[in-house]
Amino acid sequence: MRRLVIIGTAFLAALSMAATAHAQAQPVHCDYGDFIEQALTSGAETYDVTVAGRAYFRRDGDGCPASAVCQAKSYVIGKDRVLVGKIENGWACAWYGGTRQTVGWLRATDLAKVAPAPTAKVDWLGDWSRDEDSTVSITRDAHGGMHVKAFTVNMSRASKPSGGFEGALLVEGFSALYSDFDPKADADYKAQFPGEPSPPDCSARFRRVDRYLIVSESEACDGVGASLQGVYAR
Repeated sequence: MRRLVIIGTAFLAALSMAATAHAQAQPVHCDYGDFIEQALTSGAETYDVTVAGRAYFRRDGDGCPASAVCQAKSYVIGKDRVLVGKIENGWACAWYGGTRQTVGWLRATDLAKVAPAPTAKVDWLGDWSRDEDSTVSITRDAHGGMHVKAFTVNMSRASKPSGGFEGALLVEGFSALYSDFDPKADADYKAQFPGEPSPPDCSARFRRVDRYLIVSESEACDGVGASLQGVYAR
């Protein structure tokens, strides 16, 4: 566990620095991947929709999200609850988990922030799902630590690619980390193949927001065309 804590601390610090540099270099966007990355690195907050009638999502693009041509078909209504990763110039990059998950811009004036609920380690436990083919299970191990098992399969492709991982989970407040990096195995590989880059390790980040679990993993955890990235609920 001590090794995982050291790896986790360095990993999260590096992610924070990379996210800051990325935010400074890139224009503002609001798509699914952008929302997930924002939520994992800087957090997300829960908002209730307060507008009377429909609040339509707006897409990215030239003149967006302010221009009327950016309006999407998807919308939310009063009392719906969304997760917001960031607010820029009066527009909130929001996620909604209705019949299908939707991410886009909503007017910040149509939303009201919900007070965050405290999160303890026990709140992480349970079986989480993004859809019927992607699941994350978090349990206690024999020593009282946290254990994660994740699996996904893409049933829409003929080859049915799959991915996943299983092992110890380091939980710190609202965030958590999984990594299968093994220093001894890495040292043995470098000794056997000097000058060769080490094989990529499988790592995953997690974030609790309200009643949701947000997940993103490295490519080494995936099958080709199968990813665990997304927002999960119990």
